[in-house]
Amino acid sequence: MIKKITIVGGGPVGLIFAALLNKKYHYEILDAPKKSSNNDERALALSNGSRLVFEEIGIWREIQAKVIPINEIHTSQKGSFGRSLFTTEDTKEDALGYIISYADLLNVLKKKVKKESFLESATVEYINTEEKKISFTHNEEKKISSFDLLVLADGGQSKIDGVVYNKSEQQLNHDALVTIVKTNQPHKNRAFERFTTSGPLALLPFKDGCYSLVWTAPMEKIRELEKLHTVDFLNCLQEVFGDRVGKFIEVGKKTSFPLMQSKLEELNTNFIIAIGNAAQIMHPVAGQGLNMGVQDAYHLFRHINDQGFDAAINNLDTHIAQRQKEKKKLFAITGQLASVFNDNIIGINRFRGLALLALSTVGFMKRKFIKKMSYGK
Repeated sequence: MIKKITIVGGGPVGLIFAALLNKKYHYEILDAPKKSSNNDERALALSNGSRLVFEEIGIWREIQAKVIPINEIHTSQKGSFGRSLFTTEDTKEDALGYIISYADLLNVLKKKVKKESFLESATVEYINTEEKKISFTHNEEKKISSFDLLVLADGGQSKIDGVVYNKSEQQLNHDALVTIVKTNQPHKNRAFERFTTSGPLALLPFKDGCYSLVWTAPMEKIRELEKLHTVDFLNCLQEVFGDRVGKFIEVGKKTSFPLMQSKLEELNTNFIIAIGNAAQIMHPVAGQGLNMGVQDAYHLFRHINDQGFDAAINNLDTHIAQRQKEKKKLFAITGQLASVFNDNIIGINRFRGLALLALSTVGFMKRKFIKKMSYGK
C-alpha cells in the first residue's frame, strides 16, 4: 500500500521537503490562500548548509544565478571599540552565505515539486487524529483527505483544530523594521551587523546594488522610525551606522513585525511533525531562521529514507528529540547574541568590544563560529 505524506504549508520549507521527497514518495501540499508571492522581495539569508541541500535536490545552479554571495561580514557596535571581520579567506567556501529574494527562491522550488500535488488556496479546517484525515476547502469545495504522515510547515502562527500544541513562547519586546536602502557606493558583497544599545541592525547585500535593512529596536522606537519621512529616516540611519557603507540615499517601503522566540515542545500524536517556523521561531540577529527550517526538512527526509517509512513513523519521537538536541546550541547562541548586545548596563560595552575583538583575532574561535553559522555544527 502506497503511503501518503500531507504537507500543510507551501512556503520555502514545505516545498523543500516536497522536493526532497519528489520521486520516491506520494505527497500532497496544502497551501493556504495568501497574497501573491511572485513579487515578494523579502531578503532571505542562505547558509552553506542550505546550499548543500539545494545541491542534493538539483536546484542549486538555478538558485545560484539569482543569489548575491556574501564575501565579507563586518560586525561592530556603536559607541565603543572592537569589531569582527569575517571573509571567505577564513573558510574553504566560495562565500560565507548568500542572499536571495523570497519570490526568487519560491519560484525555483515551485517548478521542482509535482504540480498535481500542489493545492494552492487550500484552507485547512480540521484534523481527525484518530482516523488520520484532514478536512480542508480547495477552490470553494469541501474535501477530506487521508494521510499516513502529516508535516506542518505553515509558519509561526501554525494552529489547526484537532491538533494539541505544546509550545513555549517568549515575547522579546522588540520589533523589527525591514526595508531596502541604497547608498552612493556599491555593496561589494559585504554584509554588516551593527549593535546598538536599543538593538542590532543588519545590512545585507541585495539586488541592484542595494542593501536589505533589518533594524530591531523596542516597539516605540520602530513606530517612530516608520513615521519618519525619507530624508529624516536616512539621516537617522546614517547617524547610527556611520559612513562605513557610504551615504544612504534611498529607502523603500518600510514594514515591521514583533519579535518573539518560540519552540514547539511536542504534538499530541506520533504521526504529526512540525518543521521550520511551525517548529521554532528564532531572533533574526544571526539570519538562521530559514536555514534551520531547511535542515528540519532535510533531516526528516533522511530519517524517512534511511529507515523506511513505517520504521521512521514508529521512531518519529526519537527523531524529534535528536533534532531538538541539535538545534539547542544554535538557538542558545542566537539568543545570547541578541541579549548581550541589547544590554546597556555599566561595563558591558567594554565586554562586547572584547568579545568582537576576540572573534576577529582568535583563529579557532572565528572558525568555530563560522562553521556553526554555516552548517549548524
